[in-house]
Amino acid sequence: MFEPYYENYGPDAILAGATPRYVTLYPPDWTFDEAELRQAFNNNTKAIIINTPHNPTGKVFNREELTLIAELCQKWDVLAFTDEIYEHILYDGTQHIALVVCQPKNAK
Repeated sequence: MFEPYYENYGPDAILAGATPRYVTLYPPDWTFDEAELRQAFNNNTKAIIINTPHNPTGKVFNREELTLIAELCQKWDVLAFTDEIYEHILYDGTQHIALVVCQPKNAK
């Protein structure tokens, strides 16, 4: 789960029996460290939550970031839960890209 995160994600994950792991989004651009994201994935990882545009930061994940996430999901057989409720609320020329269109280079 990317942190900061929408306030219900943490409790919902715990109620579902999950043990949340967090990857920090760093201001001012709310980017994540690729090594930290890679380290968050392992044989015990079952799912990731992608919220784009992100609540509460407003960050819109770009194609490169989403492709990396898709690659990691395929490598580790991880489900991606996407929350794209704000897909039409965009600023500064940003473009919403759904995770589903970001096929890794080695996709089957």
